[in-house]
Amino acid sequence: MPNSGFKYRFSQDPTTAAEWLFDRTAALLYAAKKWGGRECCLQAMVASSQLGYLRDARFVFPLLEADVFEQRLIGVACLAFLQTVEAVEALRRVVIEDQSPSMRQAALWACGFTGAEGLQELVQHASENDPSDRVRDFAASSLNSDALSWWFK
Repeated sequence: MPNSGFKYRFSQDPTTAAEWLFDRTAALLYAAKKWGGRECCLQAMVASSQLGYLRDARFVFPLLEADVFEQRLIGVACLAFLQTVEAVEALRRVVIEDQSPSMRQAALWACGFTGAEGLQELVQHASENDPSDRVRDFAASSLNSDALSWWFK
């Protein structure tokens, strides 16, 4: 969010020194925690507690390869709010390849939340082919969801 009062970075007045009031990730995290549904709020809380001011997804990618479930979940949550092209591709891989149904479902939500390109096909594939009943049910309930409905899941 641009600061309408911005003058220059080294201004003595702190209200005119910041070019941006919030970055995209901070705004998404705030809105998700304030108005999001259970999954949205949960992933926002996880991501905000881990990301801090970090906004580079390259530091998050190694978490997706961790043996510990909780670390992989942190990685999925962080990538959902960083929303880079590379982050979305990594989330797609988790939806398809991860061994844990809970992780695949969390990554599917994250893909929906990011508005990933080809989302409908990914959700359709999960609803028909995922080995877990729970993930298939979640995907089936998410078919034809609009961008806003992912906020309330």
